[in-house]
Amino acid sequence: MAFVRTKRSKEALRKEKQRKKQHDNGTRQINLDVPNNDRSRATMRGAAIAIKDEVSHQAIELLLANEDLRPLIVGAAARPEIREIVGLIRQRQATTNSLNAAKLIINDPDLATLVERAIATGRVREAMEVAAANPEFVFFGRNAATERSPCAWLARLLLRVRRTRRAGP
Repeated sequence: MAFVRTKRSKEALRKEKQRKKQHDNGTRQINLDVPNNDRSRATMRGAAIAIKDEVSHQAIELLLANEDLRPLIVGAAARPEIREIVGLIRQRQATTNSLNAAKLIINDPDLATLVERAIATGRVREAMEVAAANPEFVFFGRNAATERSPCAWLARLLLRVRRTRRAGP
C-alpha cells in the first residue's frame, strides 16, 4: 500500500500565507455586516485603520460604552467654534482654572450673556481685553459700577454689585 498525498490548491496556500502574515503583524481579519452604502463601509474602514493607534482605540471604546457622549461628539463635530476651543485647549495645556472658568460661564446666565455680548463686536471685545489686562481694573471696579461701559458691567459682575446712581452732577 502506498500513501498518496494530495496537493493543496493554490487558494489554500495563498490563504495560509495570508493568515501567517496577519498573525505576524498582530492583526486578524473579521467580517462585519454594515448597511449597504458607501458611507458605512468607509466609516468601518476608517475605524479599522484608526484603531491601531492607542488613543483612537480608547476614544472608540469610550464612545461605544457611553451613549451620552454620542450626541455631544456629533454636536462638537458640526460646530466649528467647538473645534476651535478644542484646538486651543490642545495648544495650551488645559488647567483646572481654565476649565473651572468655562464651567462658571456655562452655569451662570449673567456671565454667559456677558461673554455673548463680548464676542458680538470688536469694540466690546477690545474693551474686555483692556479690562482683563489691567489688574487695577478690579481694584477700581467699585468706581466703575456707576458707569455704563462694558468694563463697568464686567466690574459689576465680577464684584457682584448692582449699578448705583451717581450722587451729584
